[in-house]
Amino acid sequence: MLHRFAKFVAGCTVLLVLAGSLVTSTDSGLSVPDWPTTYGWNMFTFPPSKWVGGILYEHGHRLIASTVGFFTIILAAWLWMSEPRRWMKWLGVAALGAVIAQGVLGGLTVMFFLPAPISTAHAGLAEIFFCMTVAIALFTSPRWIDGGQLVDDAELRTFATTTTILIYCQILVGATMRHTGAGLAIPDFPLMFGHLWPTHWDAKIAVHFAHRAGAVLVAMAVLATATAVFRRTSLSELRRPAVLLVVIAAMVWGYHALDLPHRMTVAGMRALVDSHAPYGPLVFMTVCVAGIFLHVPEIVLIAIGGVLFGSVHAFAYGWVASLIGATSTFLLVRYVARDYFQRALRGPLVRLRALDERLERNGFWTVLVLRLVLFLAPPLNWALGATRVRVPHYVAGTALGVVPGIATTVFFADSIANRPPGSDVLSPGVLLGAVLVIALVATATFAARRLGGRPPAPSA
Repeated sequence: MLHRFAKFVAGCTVLLVLAGSLVTSTDSGLSVPDWPTTYGWNMFTFPPSKWVGGILYEHGHRLIASTVGFFTIILAAWLWMSEPRRWMKWLGVAALGAVIAQGVLGGLTVMFFLPAPISTAHAGLAEIFFCMTVAIALFTSPRWIDGGQLVDDAELRTFATTTTILIYCQILVGATMRHTGAGLAIPDFPLMFGHLWPTHWDAKIAVHFAHRAGAVLVAMAVLATATAVFRRTSLSELRRPAVLLVVIAAMVWGYHALDLPHRMTVAGMRALVDSHAPYGPLVFMTVCVAGIFLHVPEIVLIAIGGVLFGSVHAFAYGWVASLIGATSTFLLVRYVARDYFQRALRGPLVRLRALDERLERNGFWTVLVLRLVLFLAPPLNWALGATRVRVPHYVAGTALGVVPGIATTVFFADSIANRPPGSDVLSPGVLLGAVLVIALVATATFAARRLGGRPPAPSA
């Protein structure tokens, strides 16, 4: 139970960090000019009717921070009373101290009108606190406590430690660049004022250049660490994070190299789709099909469709693409790689494999139920291909089973992106979509645990 609560706190901290980034990205840091009150109100009694504009982001960030702080108090007390390892007790105390200090720094940023040093410290401490919550969740996990297979490799530890330090330094430099307004001090990329080296210097150019140089060092360190992991150990618990680390680093590089911060706006994406009419929907459906093959979270792609095309068209395009992608992966496994996937899926989906006879007898209803609760979770597409379910039953069950997930996703995305100008973010349509999403995710999580181990989170 303690481990689950620790994971819950870590998940809430992710939301807190995202909320904080929204405050900075929308320049809402001074939308609420007083602290710890909100326009003279107690923070927790401030009327929701006044949550408009930047106030929504800043006040929402404060409420999430207060909630995470309360959860951290519970976590620290729980560790102190029940954890036999003395160092774990003090790690909980340290996490509590960090979240208190984080709250004080947040208040100081408002009281002193967003000074860059305090704002940077606020951003840097947020990452430390998040790492603390993740560490507590890891150290309280049954597999960690039981010992498991250990890797005692000094060189690998050196690689990992060095990379961690470089990444954190890069975070601090990035926070400094953001809070000093140096993000566009060098306006071109990958060159710098048309050259390989800046032709002139000032403080902002120096900070921006340091961030670019740091990105190169971090990329090299990530590649070196991932290479060392694959050369020195065969443990999947280390290899999988190493691959994920490389993928994330590549995505960050691509995000900035392609200037996506300025292109990935609703207006920009719609203009791009309109400029390629009538091929926009075809490209969107092709990307969705490829995403199913590549295990990209399908819910993200379908939500983008809701933003670009509106609920009705996005539902039609997403439904067709999902059916094609899911059926294609099913047929690939059934007729090309069935033996391989039967071996590969032996561990994570033991209970699903136990449904093989039921799938053969009553395939349509079984697939329909699985789709209703697991949507397009990639392992389900592969796993069903390794069973004896009939192809028509699989196609029909999938076609109907994905409808609620796709409809809810496109409705929620469309209600946020295409709400009337000047309307409140928390409009009835947005709230209804949020409730539907939460209900579907909760149902999927509960059913996933009942149906077969712990498959990944649902993907549409």
